[in-house]
Amino acid sequence: MDYEVKAIRDSYGPGIPARAVIHARQAASDEAKFMMAIIERWAMVAATPDGEDSAGRAKLGHLPIEDMVVRAADIAERTFKEITSRGWLIQIPSLAQCEEDVKEREDKRENK
Repeated sequence: MDYEVKAIRDSYGPGIPARAVIHARQAASDEAKFMMAIIERWAMVAATPDGEDSAGRAKLGHLPIEDMVVRAADIAERTFKEITSRGWLIQIPSLAQCEEDVKEREDKRENK
């Protein structure tokens, strides 16, 4: 994901401190959101063999925390790589471009 940070000062009055605004330059498409939802629900459902119960059936245990962390990081890395390669990131104009577009629209309204 790509982000842009800009310091702005609200126009409500003098002496108001500037604040940082984070502007995402990309957004996930519906396909990417669906993919991430599936991963959120099912990707960590992983178990390791943990012997047998008293009836001789296989028992399953949780992955060790270290393995779970590595698995989560690997899934995140691979997921975003795939989302990017499929073109499922929607490009968003910069803050400067957004401001320019708003100004153009306002100027058109004023000049009617």
